[in-house]
Amino acid sequence: MTITLKQVKNLLSPDEPDYDKAAKIGQEALPHLKKIIKGKNAMMASKAAYLACMIQSKKTIDVISIAAKSLDPIVRVSVAGGSINLHVKGVEKILQSLLKDKDESVRNKAKKTMKDKEKNI
Repeated sequence: MTITLKQVKNLLSPDEPDYDKAAKIGQEALPHLKKIIKGKNAMMASKAAYLACMIQSKKTIDVISIAAKSLDPIVRVSVAGGSINLHVKGVEKILQSLLKDKDESVRNKAKKTMKDKEKNI
């Protein structure tokens, strides 16, 4: 079954999306999430970034790398927080970059996520 951009947007449209349910779509959603992250709607981009962090795929790193460089700190905070769910090579490098972010809330969230990841090792 092919997933469409509209279907991904519908999964992200509630104020509190069911990320566990949405993540079951898998890596097929990643190109759509990338498109949403690159869009102008920061709230949808932040939800897309968080959802991407729930999808266990090497391809996810490309998507969240873009989100981690977003001009909007809310999107970068979503990556920093959502990365606790991602267990693929490369996520630590992204978190390390977010520890140096110009926005304090991004740095704080990245720091907390790094600590939480270390506890779960």
